[in-house]
Amino acid sequence: MNKIITISIPAYNRPETLSRLLNSIPSECSDDIDILVIEDNSPKRLEIRKVIVQFRDKGLFDVKYIENEENLGFDGNIKKLVEKGEGEYMMLMGDDDFFIKNNLCSYIEFVKKNRNLGYILKNWKYLHSSGWEEPMNYFSKSQLFEPGVVTLLKLFRISVAMSGFNIKREYLTGLSTDIFNGTLLYQIYLLSEVVLKYPCGYCDIPIVYSMKEKTEVPFFGNSENEKHLYDPGIITIRNSVNFMMSFFRISDYLDEKYKINFSEKLRKNLSKYSYRVLAIQRQRVGIIDFIFYFRQLNDRVKINNTIYYYIYFIALLIFGTKICDSLLFLTKRIFRKTPN
Repeated sequence: MNKIITISIPAYNRPETLSRLLNSIPSECSDDIDILVIEDNSPKRLEIRKVIVQFRDKGLFDVKYIENEENLGFDGNIKKLVEKGEGEYMMLMGDDDFFIKNNLCSYIEFVKKNRNLGYILKNWKYLHSSGWEEPMNYFSKSQLFEPGVVTLLKLFRISVAMSGFNIKREYLTGLSTDIFNGTLLYQIYLLSEVVLKYPCGYCDIPIVYSMKEKTEVPFFGNSENEKHLYDPGIITIRNSVNFMMSFFRISDYLDEKYKINFSEKLRKNLSKYSYRVLAIQRQRVGIIDFIFYFRQLNDRVKINNTIYYYIYFIALLIFGTKICDSLLFLTKRIFRKTPN
């Protein structure tokens, strides 16, 4: 009999953090979980294979391991994870994140009680080197959402962080496509199709740790599907602008398919919550390049349509990311949640 959740991991060149992730899965949940790892033809394939063998030898979980003959890239590998998974739900996990061990079994109980939900937004935490666990809880409590554009707008942006992304596999039938290769957002395309048609929910139990100060360089841009959009090894201005434009490849597709005018609503939403979009380059480039990046976002992405966007830009331009981040963290400590 199929498990409730297939933990689905696209693996690429990170054997050490993959091992940490696998070993963070609590054995108490083994009756409800199986594991699927698809390695995407990375330079450290043999080391990753060794990690899988060592984990399998413990005999705690059903583990399916596949090695791609060619590098499919992020979106292609997510698509393959959908095809090869067997659980009722597919939970994606980045190979450099890991589970909050004591909470996953409680989360699964929530899933069991709400098996009509097409998608379940997770609660998660950034784990800082200082030990502070920054909360990423977007709502004050667990709740359910009706299908439709209003819910899609609520969930679209805040579902981008892949780890803990949990979606019902039955509802993905017939959605497979290659047109979003290179967006790095294939899971958001799937989310959109499901949220528009089926009820969804939010579970207030935090289940994932993501390390705030990651030491690994980004690997996007190594596959043929990504080379024309991303430079591997560094988050360049080109990378950031192309990634933001990917949101609208999906929203424009939805507008054409469903006649919902979603792109206009999404641009305003992304503008209101654009601090991280701007800060990601302010922390790595000088003022001149940051202003160039700002203009690229205005001209190409067109999210310069709320006062918040300009406030973030001016604050980052004058004070930099360190001071602005400190103010943001203080706000989160006070409210104990991500503020609206």
